Amino acid sequence: MADAAAREDAVVATAPEMPALPIPIGDGTTSVVADDTVWNGDLQSNGSIHIHGRAMGTISTKQDVFVADGAEVEASINANSVLVAGVVRGTIRCITRFEALPQGRIASDIFAPTVVVHEGAVITGQFRMDAVTDEAPVAKPAPALVQRRAARGG
Repeated sequence: MADAAAREDAVVATAPEMPALPIPIGDGTTSVVADDTVWNGDLQSNGSIHIHGRAMGTISTKQDVFVADGAEVEASINANSVLVAGVVRGTIRCITRFEALPQGRIASDIFAPTVVVHEGAVITGQFRMDAVTDEAPVAKPAPALVQRRAARGG
């Protein structure tokens, strides 16, 4: 009986630990939509934005957006990077990176040069992995018209 208990302890002791998930920490420049808060409209910040409640409209920042587990977002998101553990519906545009954590549920078209999807996350939409910038796209000149003359002769 002692041997069985020792084997059970050995199995429990050798089980691999779940890797730490990259949950961001707020600082003095972080704007927070709290658990019991509903934001409806444009949310703009130069710092990071953490959403723990509900947000609808447009979310824009030069830093990062974190959508916490249990949060719901129906918005267009424009940010340096976006990390989703909650629910997001809308277009997501990231300058550097998009990441969906295992509990994330996303129904969005996602534009980001780097995309990370953890096992368990659910995404419905399209990915476009081009570089995204704050600048408006540069118009390309129209191709020159070329007319060809019919061959002469007979």
